[in-house]
Amino acid sequence: MKALRNTLLLLFLAVSVSAFAGPEYALFRVEYTIKKTGFETKLFWDGGTTKTHSLANLGQNVEGDGVRVTRKDGSIAVAHSEVDLLNYLSEYGWKLKETYTIKIMSNEYQTYVLIKE
Repeated sequence: MKALRNTLLLLFLAVSVSAFAGPEYALFRVEYTIKKTGFETKLFWDGGTTKTHSLANLGQNVEGDGVRVTRKDGSIAVAHSEVDLLNYLSEYGWKLKETYTIKIMSNEYQTYVLIKE
């Protein structure tokens, strides 16, 4: 009887904790520039920096213009565009929630907000 009570208590606690766990958010920024050689896109990863975040240590800015992503199969890929990064993150169940433009100093960035429910 005591074991049943403890099991029910643990089940109740697990359900209670999961009920309070809300969605996770992550974001990345993209800077667009026009150069003589053509249109240039630079990605900046800004998400999953806490150890409890599901994207912790899965993405990392690469010197230059990309984001290194650990794919679900364990392979490493470098995203050079926002479409690539969105596709890689969708493997983990992330969806695009919204986008908006921000200006930092003299640079404008398109910010992509992702959500995982």
